Amino acid sequence: MTSLVLQGMSRRFGGLFAVRELSLEVPSGKVTGLIGPNGAGKSTVVNLIAGLLKLDAGSVVLDGQDISMLPPHRIAAAGIARTFQNIRLLKEASVLDNVMSGMHLHDRTTLIERLMGSRKVRRQELEFADQARGLLARFGMAEYAHRLAGELSYGHQRRVEIMRALAARPLVLLLDEPVAGMNDVESADLARIFRSLAQEGVAVLLIEHNMPFVAGLCDHIHVLSSGELIASGPADSALRDPRVIEAYLGT
Repeated sequence: MTSLVLQGMSRRFGGLFAVRELSLEVPSGKVTGLIGPNGAGKSTVVNLIAGLLKLDAGSVVLDGQDISMLPPHRIAAAGIARTFQNIRLLKEASVLDNVMSGMHLHDRTTLIERLMGSRKVRRQELEFADQARGLLARFGMAEYAHRLAGELSYGHQRRVEIMRALAARPLVLLLDEPVAGMNDVESADLARIFRSLAQEGVAVLLIEHNMPFVAGLCDHIHVLSSGELIASGPADSALRDPRVIEAYLGT
């Protein structure tokens, strides 16, 4: 089974710890929540896992392999995909093209073949387009395939970004506030999809401020405050922990 293990992860900015000696596991087949108040260090954790920031100490281990020192493109190739807190799409490209852009890691063609527009290239493009349409159907977005991504509502743009991450066929999916700005119906639809992804064997790490969403979806929750882990456990017990209540509401 795939698992992502963080061991003693630390990162400073100046003299302050953004993340300090964080250790946790994100197993396949589960949705693992990482929550905490603003400034707790959650997005820093995602950026450290994805290689956009470098660790000062500790390690990131994927299926027994230390990937801490790999550049972002090799971490992605190893099987880790992520979404961003701020949506990053090709807004002048179609929804279908945005989703297909996530498949570049699986490109089996050479530069010469692409320049010549070979039959192999055309066959692969058709294959990628079929896979992208499958994701669009799964997310209820088939009718938007040829719309420009920049023309979509905020909630639909969020879905496109998630589909693009899934197009990479990840072993581990890092979701940074995926339902921010969505209503309860949209959030519930995505919760069903995230649960089905976990059931298919993907290891899902969810960062989210919507506590009812987190409590209803996550198998296990880790709570950060000022970069340190203050509580872990099933949703019902972790959210009732006095340290968690204090971190969110104050004394």
